[in-house]
Amino acid sequence: MGCRESVARRDGRKRPPQQAAATGEEETPMGGDLHSVQQEVPGACGMCGQAKELFELPGRAEKLCLACSADLATAVVLRTEIDSATWAGQDAGDMVAEFAELSRQMLTRAQSAAALGSW
Repeated sequence: MGCRESVARRDGRKRPPQQAAATGEEETPMGGDLHSVQQEVPGACGMCGQAKELFELPGRAEKLCLACSADLATAVVLRTEIDSATWAGQDAGDMVAEFAELSRQMLTRAQSAAALGSW
């Protein structure tokens, strides 16, 4: 592993290896090799297929990018509000139009991802 100059204690302070071994503290090697740190590579969005940071929505198995997850969450809220307005006998025309436009945008994004994936 290489030579250890110091050992980290649980409280973050460092002690020489001999002193840490004498006190029975758990040793943690202090390495300076940043190449050993693995970074998580973003996956592909479940809707648009782009490689971006992904997010999980409650009750959904797929992970989506920020834009797709925001659109999906907005669609869920709009659907709920449309249902509530309809049951209350209120006009939901504006919300229905917004839901239709949002759905069209989401479908276009998903179809574009599917077309690119078939190349």
